[in-house]
Amino acid sequence: MDVRIVLAAFAVLGVLPCWAQSDPQGVPKQSGAWRIDSVQDADSKEENFSLLTTAVGNTDATFSLWCKPDVPLYYFAIRDPRLAERPSGEETAVTVRLADQEPARFLAASAGSGSVVIREIVHQTAFTLILASLRQRGAATVELSVADLHWVFSLDGFADSMQSLTEHCKFAPDPGRARQRR
Repeated sequence: MDVRIVLAAFAVLGVLPCWAQSDPQGVPKQSGAWRIDSVQDADSKEENFSLLTTAVGNTDATFSLWCKPDVPLYYFAIRDPRLAERPSGEETAVTVRLADQEPARFLAASAGSGSVVIREIVHQTAFTLILASLRQRGAATVELSVADLHWVFSLDGFADSMQSLTEHCKFAPDPGRARQRR
Protein backbone atom coordinates (compact mmCIF):
# COMPACT_ATOMS: atom_id res chain seq x y z
CA MET A 1 0.00 0.00 0.00
CA ASP A 2 1.30 3.47 -0.88
CA VAL A 3 2.47 5.39 2.22
CA ARG A 4 0.93 8.60 0.85
CA ILE A 5 -2.52 6.98 0.76
CA VAL A 6 -2.16 5.77 4.35
CA LEU A 7 -0.98 9.20 5.52
CA ALA A 8 -3.81 10.91 3.63
CA ALA A 9 -6.33 8.53 5.25
CA PHE A 10 -4.97 9.28 8.73
CA ALA A 11 -5.00 13.00 7.99
CA VAL A 12 -8.64 12.84 6.92
CA LEU A 13 -9.58 10.75 9.95
CA GLY A 14 -7.76 13.20 12.21
CA VAL A 15 -9.31 16.29 10.64
CA LEU A 16 -12.92 15.13 10.56
CA PRO A 17 -13.26 14.97 14.36
CA CYS A 18 -11.73 18.46 14.58
CA TRP A 19 -14.36 19.83 12.17
CA ALA A 20 -17.12 18.25 14.23
CA GLN A 21 -15.73 19.75 17.45
CA SER A 22 -15.30 23.23 16.00
CA ASP A 23 -19.05 23.54 15.51
CA PRO A 24 -20.83 21.23 17.92
CA GLN A 25 -24.30 22.15 16.68
CA GLY A 26 -23.35 21.28 13.10
CA VAL A 27 -24.48 24.74 12.06
CA PRO A 28 -22.94 26.23 8.92
CA LYS A 29 -20.77 29.29 9.42
CA GLN A 30 -21.64 30.68 5.99
CA SER A 31 -24.61 30.32 3.68
CA GLY A 32 -24.65 32.26 0.43
CA ALA A 33 -23.61 35.86 1.02
CA TRP A 34 -24.23 35.66 4.80
CA ARG A 35 -21.92 34.36 7.53
CA ILE A 36 -22.19 33.97 11.28
CA ASP A 37 -19.61 35.85 13.33
CA SER A 38 -19.08 36.00 17.06
CA VAL A 39 -17.60 38.73 19.25
CA GLN A 40 -16.86 38.67 22.96
CA ASP A 41 -18.81 41.48 24.63
CA ALA A 42 -16.49 43.75 26.62
CA ASP A 43 -19.26 44.53 29.14
CA SER A 44 -20.11 40.91 29.92
CA LYS A 45 -18.72 37.42 29.59
CA GLU A 46 -21.31 36.51 26.93
CA GLU A 47 -20.45 35.95 23.31
CA ASN A 48 -22.54 38.00 20.88
CA PHE A 49 -23.38 36.57 17.47
CA SER A 50 -24.24 38.21 14.19
CA LEU A 51 -25.45 37.22 10.77
CA LEU A 52 -23.41 39.46 8.48
CA THR A 53 -23.02 40.36 4.81
CA THR A 54 -21.15 43.04 2.87
CA ALA A 55 -22.67 45.44 0.38
CA VAL A 56 -22.54 44.55 -3.29
CA GLY A 57 -19.52 46.40 -4.70
CA ASN A 58 -18.57 47.97 -1.34
CA THR A 59 -16.82 45.68 1.15
CA ASP A 60 -16.49 48.55 3.66
CA ALA A 61 -20.27 48.54 4.23
CA THR A 62 -21.99 45.74 6.13
CA PHE A 63 -25.53 44.84 7.12
CA SER A 64 -25.98 42.49 10.04
CA LEU A 65 -28.45 41.02 12.48
CA TRP A 66 -26.94 40.83 15.97
CA CYS A 67 -28.02 39.08 19.14
CA LYS A 68 -26.93 39.85 22.67
CA PRO A 69 -27.79 36.75 24.72
CA ASP A 70 -27.22 38.42 28.10
CA VAL A 71 -29.94 41.06 27.48
CA PRO A 72 -31.68 39.20 25.44
CA LEU A 73 -31.87 41.46 22.41
CA TYR A 74 -31.61 41.40 18.61
CA TYR A 75 -30.80 44.39 16.44
CA PHE A 76 -29.92 45.22 12.86
CA ALA A 77 -26.75 47.22 12.23
CA ILE A 78 -25.76 49.08 9.09
CA ARG A 79 -22.05 49.88 9.19
CA ASP A 80 -20.11 52.11 6.84
CA PRO A 81 -17.17 54.40 7.67
CA ARG A 82 -19.09 57.28 6.04
CA LEU A 83 -21.74 57.02 8.79
CA ALA A 84 -19.14 58.11 11.37
CA GLU A 85 -20.11 61.73 10.66
CA ARG A 86 -23.43 61.16 12.45
CA PRO A 87 -23.31 61.81 16.19
CA SER A 88 -24.24 58.96 18.52
CA GLY A 89 -27.94 58.91 19.40
CA GLU A 90 -29.04 61.00 16.42
CA GLU A 91 -32.30 59.77 14.90
CA THR A 92 -32.02 59.26 11.17
CA ALA A 93 -34.30 57.99 8.42
CA VAL A 94 -33.56 54.54 7.04
CA THR A 95 -35.14 53.48 3.76
CA VAL A 96 -35.59 49.78 2.99
CA ARG A 97 -36.61 48.48 -0.41
CA LEU A 98 -37.03 44.82 -1.20
CA ALA A 99 -37.24 43.65 -4.81
CA ASP A 100 -39.84 45.66 -6.73
CA GLN A 101 -41.83 46.68 -3.63
CA GLU A 102 -42.41 50.24 -2.51
CA PRO A 103 -39.67 51.54 -0.20
CA ALA A 104 -40.43 51.73 3.53
CA ARG A 105 -38.96 54.48 5.71
CA PHE A 106 -38.23 54.17 9.41
CA LEU A 107 -36.38 56.11 12.08
CA ALA A 108 -33.30 54.52 13.56
CA ALA A 109 -30.55 55.68 15.86
CA SER A 110 -26.96 56.42 15.00
CA ALA A 111 -24.74 54.33 17.26
CA GLY A 112 -21.70 56.46 16.50
CA SER A 113 -18.49 54.95 15.14
CA GLY A 114 -19.97 54.51 11.66
CA SER A 115 -23.15 52.58 12.35
CA VAL A 116 -26.91 52.91 12.52
CA VAL A 117 -28.94 50.40 14.54
CA ILE A 118 -32.54 49.23 14.47
CA ARG A 119 -33.27 47.56 17.81
CA GLU A 120 -35.89 44.87 18.19
CA ILE A 121 -37.46 46.52 21.25
CA VAL A 122 -36.92 50.25 20.61
CA HIS A 123 -37.81 50.17 16.90
CA GLN A 124 -40.36 47.34 17.14
CA THR A 125 -42.34 48.03 13.95
CA ALA A 126 -39.30 48.70 11.79
CA PHE A 127 -37.42 45.68 13.16
CA THR A 128 -40.38 43.33 12.65
CA LEU A 129 -41.09 44.49 9.10
CA ILE A 130 -37.44 44.35 8.04
CA LEU A 131 -36.96 40.86 9.51
CA ALA A 132 -40.15 39.58 7.88
CA SER A 133 -39.08 41.06 4.53
CA LEU A 134 -35.62 39.50 4.67
CA ARG A 135 -37.04 36.07 5.49
CA GLN A 136 -39.18 36.05 2.33
CA ARG A 137 -37.94 33.71 -0.33
CA GLY A 138 -37.65 34.99 -3.87
CA ALA A 139 -36.09 38.44 -3.40
CA ALA A 140 -32.45 38.54 -4.46
CA THR A 141 -31.41 41.81 -2.82
CA VAL A 142 -32.43 44.45 -0.33
CA GLU A 143 -31.60 48.15 -0.82
CA LEU A 144 -30.86 50.27 2.25
CA SER A 145 -30.37 54.01 2.46
CA VAL A 146 -29.43 56.35 5.27
CA ALA A 147 -29.70 60.01 4.22
CA ASP A 148 -27.75 60.25 0.94
CA LEU A 149 -25.89 56.94 1.41
CA HIS A 150 -27.18 53.90 -0.47
CA TRP A 151 -26.25 50.19 -0.42
CA VAL A 152 -27.45 46.97 -2.00
CA PHE A 153 -27.10 43.70 -0.05
CA SER A 154 -27.58 40.17 -1.36
CA LEU A 155 -30.22 38.09 0.40
CA ASP A 156 -28.69 34.83 -0.82
CA GLY A 157 -28.47 32.64 2.28
CA PHE A 158 -30.20 34.92 4.80
CA ALA A 159 -33.32 32.81 5.33
CA ASP A 160 -31.26 29.61 5.60
CA SER A 161 -28.80 31.20 8.05
CA MET A 162 -31.46 32.68 10.33
CA GLN A 163 -32.09 29.35 12.06
CA SER A 164 -28.36 28.94 12.65
CA LEU A 165 -28.19 32.37 14.28
CA THR A 166 -31.16 31.56 16.52
CA GLU A 167 -29.48 28.30 17.59
CA HIS A 168 -26.24 30.12 18.45
CA CYS A 169 -28.12 32.81 20.40
CA LYS A 170 -30.43 30.29 22.12
CA PHE A 171 -33.50 32.53 21.65
CA ALA A 172 -35.50 33.85 18.70
CA PRO A 173 -36.16 37.48 17.79
CA ASP A 174 -39.27 38.78 19.55
CA PRO A 175 -39.99 42.52 19.49
CA GLY A 176 -42.83 41.89 21.96
CA ARG A 177 -40.27 40.91 24.61
CA ALA A 178 -40.42 44.45 26.08
CA ARG A 179 -44.13 44.03 26.87
CA GLN A 180 -43.47 40.67 28.53
CA ARG A 181 -41.00 42.16 31.06
CA ARG A 182 -43.51 44.59 32.55
